[in-house]
Amino acid sequence: FNYSMLLIGRLLVGLAIGVSSFTIPIYLSESAPSSSRGFLVTCFNVSITFGQFFSILLASGFIYLSNGWRYMFGFAVIPAVIQLIGFLFLSESP
Repeated sequence: FNYSMLLIGRLLVGLAIGVSSFTIPIYLSESAPSSSRGFLVTCFNVSITFGQFFSILLASGFIYLSNGWRYMFGFAVIPAVIQLIGFLFLSESP
């Protein structure tokens, strides 16, 4: 692996996170009942904040490992796979 491959990978991950961070609240606001719409979007935002905090804690555990940065990038696959599997069970947006 080289630097350009790492850069392209980080760019693609950043774009994917950016797209999901604005499409998921739109999907929630379209498909949720009006009585719980605000609660669900707030839960999504809190989940993002918790995920960032948890990822920093996880990444800090790999600082002192040899090639620990590889594990940091590797663990980014786990939430992406969970989200991909979750997409298979979503209903159509109205």
